Amino acid sequence: MTKPSRRKATKSTVEVEARELPHDDSSSSLVSLTDLSVEGEGEAPALVDPQGKPIATFFIQRKNQGSNFKKPNPLVHNKPHAVMTVMQQKLTNIMLRHAQQNQPVEPATWNISVEEMLRLLNITTRNYGHIEKTIDELMSIKVRLDVFEEKGLAKHFAVVFPYAKLYAGEITFKIESKAILMLGDSPSYTNLDLLELSALSKVCSVPLFEFCSRYLGLGATRRIPWEDLRDMLVASKNIPNKAQQWSTFKERYLDPAIKDINASTKLYIEVETERYKTKVTNLRFLVSRQKLALEMSAAQSSPQAKKHLVDAMQAFGLLDKAIYKLLSTFAEEQIDGALRHTKWRVTESNLRKLAYPGRYFTNSLKKGYYQEFLDSKATPLTGELFPVSDGKHARPGTPEQEQASPSAKAKAKIRATKSDGPNGVNKGRAKINAAVKKQRILDVKAILGELDKPALQEIYDEYNGTLSTEASRIKIGRNRAGVLPSFHAWYAKKLWGEVTDAEIVKLMERMLSA
Repeated sequence: MTKPSRRKATKSTVEVEARELPHDDSSSSLVSLTDLSVEGEGEAPALVDPQGKPIATFFIQRKNQGSNFKKPNPLVHNKPHAVMTVMQQKLTNIMLRHAQQNQPVEPATWNISVEEMLRLLNITTRNYGHIEKTIDELMSIKVRLDVFEEKGLAKHFAVVFPYAKLYAGEITFKIESKAILMLGDSPSYTNLDLLELSALSKVCSVPLFEFCSRYLGLGATRRIPWEDLRDMLVASKNIPNKAQQWSTFKERYLDPAIKDINASTKLYIEVETERYKTKVTNLRFLVSRQKLALEMSAAQSSPQAKKHLVDAMQAFGLLDKAIYKLLSTFAEEQIDGALRHTKWRVTESNLRKLAYPGRYFTNSLKKGYYQEFLDSKATPLTGELFPVSDGKHARPGTPEQEQASPSAKAKAKIRATKSDGPNGVNKGRAKINAAVKKQRILDVKAILGELDKPALQEIYDEYNGTLSTEASRIKIGRNRAGVLPSFHAWYAKKLWGEVTDAEIVKLMERMLSA
């Protein structure tokens, strides 16, 4: 059986020097269709300026590459005039890709079927009204292109799609002339998978994914001012109130986008900031390709122990990509300690129910809370913690002690005296009280770590109201030395009061069962 022969692709475009489309005196940035003519019937439409000089075609003659899009970097680095929806961002990529891989039906004009658009969006819907509304809104959004260049196009806004229409199952659209020139076979581009990109759902996820994908091979993006990143991800003119400060921008836009990308794509990104004093100035992203934690554990030592850790972290709701990152950053003993700490916190009935065990585990591991928990578990159970008066572990006042000889009673009295401190406080009791208080401080830190800022500030205000010295007051952020321990001791006493015998017994049971 003979293999079918493959036909070699022929060049159907005229190789001429690329130049900008001419502008007329009108406000439109596109050349009027009446000023353009078509040369060669039966061939690809060739653009000709009013003087009859040919203009380079800008589409790329190549086979349809499934869902891949080689997006030129000047188009990746853009700043929208206003906030774009996720659907608008995705449709922009689909329409630009279609223009890059297909010949125009008219000069600067393309048709794409709604069926093909839905395939790349990875959705099935008959709600064409929503798609039509999104396309209509695209015709009014201005974008500043190639923003990493200091001159030229970076100084001006333009509407990328000045014309678009949905009719009879097809979308007809035009592309702005300067965007056409950038859409050529650029030597600098970012390789995107539109089906992978279709899984993103947050406002800033799509532009952040494109920006980080460009630097995947380098492992880290370039450092840029956070305001420039904000202008690329959100908007550069009509900036929302929650994007005008770093803290609110990070909380409202950046963090959700990072989580969305790490959870929905093959990229794993982390943000790294630079500060001047306490103010964030520049940032960059560390970019890597996702690997499953189970694959990593199979390639390293102790696969059975690693599998146990992976299973436990998955039970707490952690994703494979986050598990891989933790396994590559922390030792097995550290992860095991944080898992034990989280398991204890989940099963502790006298504390508030834990809403996010995975977040608690991550905080315990990264901030070292588990270490205090393990230290409290490792308190030695010496005889001083359980002082007895007769050497036979019989409780004082039992018939066995009452029948003891006078000499035994005297020796017991000496032993009891030796176990007392200088102020008459029993040493064993003092040690167990200290262990309970240490455990309380650990619980307090865990409780405070779960509170949002308003609730935390309310507790801080109540504590500050009990102080007369300004230097001893606590605030959100960095505090003076000694302020936090004093606050933790106050809040523990506020929650549980003085140490009780029942609390001591409960701690002893926990320590013995560990």
